[in-house]
Amino acid sequence: MLGLRTFWLLGALVGGGLAGAGPLAAQTVTPEHGRDALAPDRDDIVVTGRNESYLADRAISTRDGGTLFDTPQSVQVLTEQLLRDQRADTFSALANLPSVRNSAPVNFDGVRVQVRGFFAPTALDGLLSKVGNGPAANLGPDLTGIDRIELLLGPASLLFGNSSPGGTINFISRQPEARPGYFLTTTIGAFDLYRVEADLTGPIDPRSQLAYRLSASFRDQGSFLEGANTRNSVITPAASVNLSDRTRLTVEGSYRLLELDRQNFGLPARGTILPNPNGRIPRERNVNTGGVDVEQYRIGFRFAHEIDPDWSIRSSFRFVTTAYDVREAELPGALDADGRTLPRFPFDAFDRYAEYQMQTTVHGKFATGAIQHNVTAGLDLSHSTADFLFLDFAASAPIDVFTPSFGAPRGPAGGRFDAGNQLRELGIFVQDRIGLGQRLDLVLGGRYDIFDQVDRDRVAATRTAQSGSAFSPRIGLLYRARDLLSFYANYSKSFQPQIGRSVTGAPFRPTRGEQVELGAKLGLTKQLMGNFAIYQITQTNVATPDPDNIGFSVLDGAQRSRGIEVSMTGEVTPGWHVQASYAYLDARVTRSTESAVRGQQVLRTSPHSASLWSNY
Repeated sequence: MLGLRTFWLLGALVGGGLAGAGPLAAQTVTPEHGRDALAPDRDDIVVTGRNESYLADRAISTRDGGTLFDTPQSVQVLTEQLLRDQRADTFSALANLPSVRNSAPVNFDGVRVQVRGFFAPTALDGLLSKVGNGPAANLGPDLTGIDRIELLLGPASLLFGNSSPGGTINFISRQPEARPGYFLTTTIGAFDLYRVEADLTGPIDPRSQLAYRLSASFRDQGSFLEGANTRNSVITPAASVNLSDRTRLTVEGSYRLLELDRQNFGLPARGTILPNPNGRIPRERNVNTGGVDVEQYRIGFRFAHEIDPDWSIRSSFRFVTTAYDVREAELPGALDADGRTLPRFPFDAFDRYAEYQMQTTVHGKFATGAIQHNVTAGLDLSHSTADFLFLDFAASAPIDVFTPSFGAPRGPAGGRFDAGNQLRELGIFVQDRIGLGQRLDLVLGGRYDIFDQVDRDRVAATRTAQSGSAFSPRIGLLYRARDLLSFYANYSKSFQPQIGRSVTGAPFRPTRGEQVELGAKLGLTKQLMGNFAIYQITQTNVATPDPDNIGFSVLDGAQRSRGIEVSMTGEVTPGWHVQASYAYLDARVTRSTESAVRGQQVLRTSPHSASLWSNY
């Protein structure tokens, strides 16, 4: 019987509602596409054990080639096999990770991820998205062509530049392989879900010096919300060439078109979470009639050269452009006194994003006497631009929220917001994982960033510029108590430039983050690994409302996050695979100009979350 061997035990975020069971799927694999890489010693593709394993041995995101067991940091990996078994999309895949919450709108096909209580950007193959706070920042990679997902918990500014103090999620793409492989999946599910995905890889020339990969998917899905349909099309081609036995070049790209009909903007409080004498507003009610179109192009390359068995160099480049258009949308207001009449405020929005990124890293091993060194050093550059155009219109005719009738014409165009920003960054980093004997490792690292930022308001004809620098250290210590047990501690810092300015016109300084973490890693068997972490993170320079100037903010806010995480991944018995996690999170606003929010839980965080997936 289809799907008999795969069962969903629990997929819940305890504080954030139940995640629905995955859809039924039919899959054809001919043959199982293997991991025959063009070059056997590549470290941008990490063999995580058998193809059917949920347990990863290493993570590319750490960039030092060390095992996860020997890394003094909490790192989670969702392997390709787990993603396949779950028939996962981006949203459901992230539900497997501890201390991760996706608060994107219900029918927005993207991610707005909080990690350990802080909103976190996503990276693709080690290059972090720098598009800022606009809607495209929430788009996130589609899982088409994705091999696995890696999560570095805690500040990762040392390796990724400006990033969240809570953590960084890195999506790792599938690579061209020398052995032919093909698979096709078709998924049918609730709300008229239909999805088809194909993946092809193999050699181009008889000598297998050239290889290709092509992944593509199409999804059409409805929703419990009225008229909220989604269509998503993705294609990701890639080609690799062996320039020599030690040198490889990969060129890759992608195209994505996302179409959302009647994106949901929510409902009034009266009739949903508050009483309404007319009764409860139907849960499926959708008062917006507008749609969203997102179109994204990406192209780049990766270059890898092995200098000798101990030293290698990697370089990567990417250009991404995204168009995000909202047409004929309508935001709901507050209900009138009769509890039925709902005013709506129509608007259009047209956002454009572009970013260039380049990164080069050198990795090597050497010894100074009895001390072993594992050094990673790198340089990265990025240049991102964002332009926002927002048009509002005179209010549409109000509707009866209980018996709505749509189609009334819009009023004339009104206000206009036309702005843009530009961010350029240069970062230099070095990290040394020092082996002090057989049982003790010390990690020392530092990163220095310089940036300049320009914000423009084209309506007010103003321009605000700032430049600055930041140093982000990292210290870690790991002790191997025995073969399958290690303890660690780490300290790290982060920074993130902010968009905006104060009432005086001064640009906002970057937020700063700081973390202390203690943890343990236990191998219950060689195929089953458990992780435990306890941490505290503080973030300062958080924007908070200016009490003396309505509509402006000041950098007088701070947040503190404390938590405990427990996870278990691997094979309990031959053929029985498990992915489980639990997280306790206490995220609080510790400083704010608003007395009502001081000491309160950070918005959209949940004190308890858990997930469990099992497959036999």
